[in-house]
Amino acid sequence: MVLMPITFPSMSQRGPPLLPGLIEASVWMYSATLPLPAFPVGQDVPDGSASPDWTSWTPYTYPFNMTQQPALSVPCGFTGTGLPVGLQIVGPRHADALVLRVGQAYQSATDWHRYIPKLMAQQEDL
Repeated sequence: MVLMPITFPSMSQRGPPLLPGLIEASVWMYSATLPLPAFPVGQDVPDGSASPDWTSWTPYTYPFNMTQQPALSVPCGFTGTGLPVGLQIVGPRHADALVLRVGQAYQSATDWHRYIPKLMAQQEDL
């Protein structure tokens, strides 16, 4: 298995057609799930967004929907204000089991999935 970190801003300039060729059968890659923290519920885009489209704030996730590649987001920490941050794991087409195994291995090696964001913990107390 090969770990292949990729700098997405340079890829987005070239466009999604290059993505399927990047991931071979035994290769997976990872990235941040989103380039920004969560924004208020009920908003379609974050404050200050230049576009009303959801694709403007999901540059790391939507390309894999278009290329039909399996992707999984797992918890990997929190922002300074306590909002959860996700790590996206992506595999080649039809390699869903590989992506799930990598996700399980990551969660077995870390404990981020055991932490509950403060906001959720406060809601559970109600």
